[in-house]
Amino acid sequence: MSYRVYPVIPIDPTCDDYSVTVNGQTVPLHTARVSAAPFNRRWPGHQRHPSQSEAVQFLSLAANEPLRFEITPHAPAYFTVEPYGRHRALHIFIDPEVDFGVQPGEGVLYFGPGEHDVGLIEMHSNETLYLDEGAVVYASIHATDAENIRILGHGILDNSKNTEEILFVANAENNDEAVTNVKRRHTVQLEYCTGVRIEGITIRDSLVYNIRPLGCRDLTVKNVKIIGCWRYNSDGIDMHNCVGVRISDCFIRTFDDSICIKGFDCYHAGDVAAAVRAAMYRGGKSYDVFRDAVIERCVIWNDWGKSLEIGAET
Repeated sequence: MSYRVYPVIPIDPTCDDYSVTVNGQTVPLHTARVSAAPFNRRWPGHQRHPSQSEAVQFLSLAANEPLRFEITPHAPAYFTVEPYGRHRALHIFIDPEVDFGVQPGEGVLYFGPGEHDVGLIEMHSNETLYLDEGAVVYASIHATDAENIRILGHGILDNSKNTEEILFVANAENNDEAVTNVKRRHTVQLEYCTGVRIEGITIRDSLVYNIRPLGCRDLTVKNVKIIGCWRYNSDGIDMHNCVGVRISDCFIRTFDDSICIKGFDCYHAGDVAAAVRAAMYRGGKSYDVFRDAVIERCVIWNDWGKSLEIGAET
């Protein structure tokens, strides 16, 4: 019987709201940025300013024994679940002990403890991306037409260095559509992939969607923690026309929608019918339906949008 606290790499903004002990031992805490107010608006052509966010702390560990927590706020408080109401909450993520069975070698992209500024990771068939405990990987992950890919580990996938590219200044005259003036990259974007497993990781501070599967089949998301989503359109898991989805035992705190089952995102300024056909029929296969999805035992904290949604991409 034991427990193990994952290593912490301090980031800005710093936060010192709590001290925590586990079974009598003081443990280190991570920091994330969340929305300071439940406020949104039509896409204004640029992301929110950090002044609309606040820092919170979270604790990540694995355990197979009962744990006793002592949590000391560094300011007076009357205690409920969140001692200061919706602000300055402490998040605790306790993973089950698990052996991912990943061995270094061909097809394994391994990131060990420490900071790794990667940018964009393109994954291909039969590849495993492993984020070990104590790893903070600044990256986005994309895969298209891939089979049997895995994103595993107890490290942090941090998207805070992902920035938008503003194409032109948005105003009422030249931006009558929602997002045509900007290019933005999702944190984990999977298109037409089969046999995908995402397990154990923490995703922090996404620019747009955290996990965006499009036309995927046989997708498993388990024990994933999503936090630090304070920006516009920082959805949790938004899926489009997928088949065979299993999402379980996840913690998802997002500013915008948390888990969405949707039809295709065929946002297109030209021939919409042609865009729909191109999206729904690819490589001799049809992707014209969303079927067989199970979402269970997840904890969802939604700051503004929808916790659970079945609908159309807008």
